[in-house]
Amino acid sequence: SYLNQDIDTDGYTLDIWLRMQHDNHSAYMFIKHLAKQFGKPQIVITNQKPSTKVAMTLESSQTKYRTS
Repeated sequence: SYLNQDIDTDGYTLDIWLRMQHDNHSAYMFIKHLAKQFGKPQIVITNQKPSTKVAMTLESSQTKYRTS
């Protein structure tokens, strides 16, 4: 199982998803869900997983993206 977690700039958890797979589609659906619920972020800092990079590319070209 893979945990997807989103935390805002104040350190509060916005959402958590537990998935059986960590692939491009799962990462994209998580990011799309967050953008729909909270609006598109200005800056996103993530892990270095390739699926996360693909998801960020698909979701928004205007969001600044960097890995931790």
